[in-house]
Amino acid sequence: MRMKHTCLALLSLAPLLLGATYYVHPSASSDGEGTSKKPWTAPHACQSVQPGDEIVFMDGVYSDPIVCDHISGTEEHPITLRAEHSGKAIISTARSVGGWTPLENHLWISDSVEDLKASGVALWRVGDFQAHVWHDVKALNKDGVFSYRTPKSQFVIYSKDDPSDFEWKTWDNRHTGMVIQGVDWYILKGLVFQYNNVGLLVGCSRCGRATQQILIKDTTSEYATHWAMASTSGPNELTRHVTFDNVTLRYAAGSSPDHKTHNEYCFKFAASVNAADGQFGRVINSKIHHCNGHGIQASNGWDQIVLENNTCHDVSLKRSGMGACMRCGTTAGCTIKNNTIYGGDKPQGSGIYLQDGAHDILVENNEISGFDWHGIYIFSTNGKSVYNAAIRDNQILDNRITGIRIEAASGKEEGIEIASNELMDNLNAITLTPKRGASVVGVRLMDNICNDVAWQCLKADKGIDFLSARNSWDAGNE
Repeated sequence: MRMKHTCLALLSLAPLLLGATYYVHPSASSDGEGTSKKPWTAPHACQSVQPGDEIVFMDGVYSDPIVCDHISGTEEHPITLRAEHSGKAIISTARSVGGWTPLENHLWISDSVEDLKASGVALWRVGDFQAHVWHDVKALNKDGVFSYRTPKSQFVIYSKDDPSDFEWKTWDNRHTGMVIQGVDWYILKGLVFQYNNVGLLVGCSRCGRATQQILIKDTTSEYATHWAMASTSGPNELTRHVTFDNVTLRYAAGSSPDHKTHNEYCFKFAASVNAADGQFGRVINSKIHHCNGHGIQASNGWDQIVLENNTCHDVSLKRSGMGACMRCGTTAGCTIKNNTIYGGDKPQGSGIYLQDGAHDILVENNEISGFDWHGIYIFSTNGKSVYNAAIRDNQILDNRITGIRIEAASGKEEGIEIASNELMDNLNAITLTPKRGASVVGVRLMDNICNDVAWQCLKADKGIDFLSARNSWDAGNE
């Protein structure tokens, strides 16, 4: 069977579906038949379909984790999972928390919640963006923190308001809404993932089988404590040709919003440290916002990444400047093109972050504006250089520190072309700076336009090896 190099080809396969259509429902019984009147459960359907079959998710909230790892589709007959009505089938592994009883000094204790694992428990007040933080009970002196008591599985929170006036949800770090792993040729459309540790996970790092040719389309994931969506891979479980098209990823706030290094990303391409464990991952035509860490992170063995035609804003909400809307690190081949990227209501972090050995990079025709740090941040650590990168035809506006910053903390940055960008209203337009004996070499600055900067159009520290030609620098800010 010939494998195509893009999951978009799957969109043209709908007329070729020759398999059966099966219905699933949250309250289906074990004796279901897969019909709309006697539907299956979703986990049973995922283990029963054959190539060309379609699973239709009827309206409702599905609380059991779903794993699709049994049968692959084919190029001619993919397996399709779709909502009967787009946005009405919700996958949520959360459980309700209630029965609040007052203790003392504005402390309240909940009823027990069965089968919660102590590590990584989250508590959300429905409607809030941030998850509430699990702390030692001694820290319960302000809103937004709680203690989790085991083995009784009860929550103790500090609140001046009666918590019974709100709806509360909880889940733990074992709960992923849906996993598609070890299979090929799947299409998923129209589902909503809500209140999970990870909403949707494609691929695996320990299942021993490849995951290939997966298309996720018209799908939303929100209120996740870890990742809203992710695609994982490992040395024995290669993940290839995965496309996320027109997905909405938001409110990936994490169970520990005070912990600035926690991996609360809206989306992550994750793999082992081996190169090329994952290849040909794409996020296109999508909306990503309100993420505690990065909006999209691609690193650790994922190559040939495409991030195109997306809108991203309000990221790095708890990571200060180290988060970004889009990050490529240790990737061989990363295209970031035609995106609208802006700081939003809480403009922390940077627009695009290239780091730690990323190479063969194209950043082209993006609009990047309003970040608290940098529009584009290129940064090396651990002796791993960013190289062979083209930054061109971008509009970079109104970033508080720098439009484009190249910084080598160890190793060196080399082979970077910055061309035909428009840089306006940034504090500095372009900054080249080595640190701690590192170097920045082989940088080419050509045909860039710089206007209305507060300090300098080009700030290059001593020892920088660069070529500058045909740039239009704002008068007096060269």
